[in-house]
Amino acid sequence: MKVKEIHVVGNKRLHLTVQCPSWRPFRTGDSPHLPRVIFQLFPDLTLDKCENDFGLSFEEECQDTEIPHLFEHLVMEMQGQSLNHAHELTGVTYWDWTVDPRGCFHVEVDYENELLAIAAVRLAERLINSIDQRRLDALDLDWELERLRQIAALTDPGRPRSRGKPGVSRSGPSARRNALVFALGAAGPVEEEFEPAE
Repeated sequence: MKVKEIHVVGNKRLHLTVQCPSWRPFRTGDSPHLPRVIFQLFPDLTLDKCENDFGLSFEEECQDTEIPHLFEHLVMEMQGQSLNHAHELTGVTYWDWTVDPRGCFHVEVDYENELLAIAAVRLAERLINSIDQRRLDALDLDWELERLRQIAALTDPGRPRSRGKPGVSRSGPSARRNALVFALGAAGPVEEEFEPAE
């Protein structure tokens, strides 16, 4: 699964174009390890509300739903865990293969913090692919989720700013930029500046 496009649309909503390879299964029924592992990692997802044709809970729906639908809920869950004051977020997944290529899905999710939402999209994409490839050990999820919380803290406009010593910047523009660039998936020397908190 690959997020091909991210568009910020009106009223704090992201529109994502997600492509699943046409030769791979699109549904969780064909990849039951995906929801099983994700629900183990994020047990609160089992409580998500989901509007569907059969009145199923999200957990029941995930026995056989589109993988991008699971991705939609995962993006919202990651945002919610990173914000202390999260409002209810909503999302929708849809597709039209008479217009788009087979395997192309459109996912829309609400957000409170744009940078956090984009970082959550990228992390959710990496997590689903890691689980699908049975390489979850390649991802330090605790460390990645802490990075999301740091992005939320650095970019929250309502967060009071503390004043440090003159000439010393603990969370100045360059530190914020480095944290955001790293969390949004940049490679290179920025990665070396951050070590997991002990």
